Amino acid sequence: MVTGTTQGNRNAWFAKMIGRLFATGAEPETVYELACSINERFIDQPLETKEVTTIYNSILKREMKRFERNSIRNSRIAG
Repeated sequence: MVTGTTQGNRNAWFAKMIGRLFATGAEPETVYELACSINERFIDQPLETKEVTTIYNSILKREMKRFERNSIRNSRIAG
């Protein structure tokens, strides 16, 4: 993350960073706050707030689906 990214790779790099933040177990609100900070500090020509929110929501949706699948899988094992 420290090296940041340039304009041509911003969205993919940013989505990857948000995914990594979720992987730490951080709360969604914390991930969003950190994502906004990352956007301002580590992306050459930061993304617009609307785009940050769109990417964040996309990754959040994916992570929620993953959590649901894992919860169902774990309940089957335990049940």
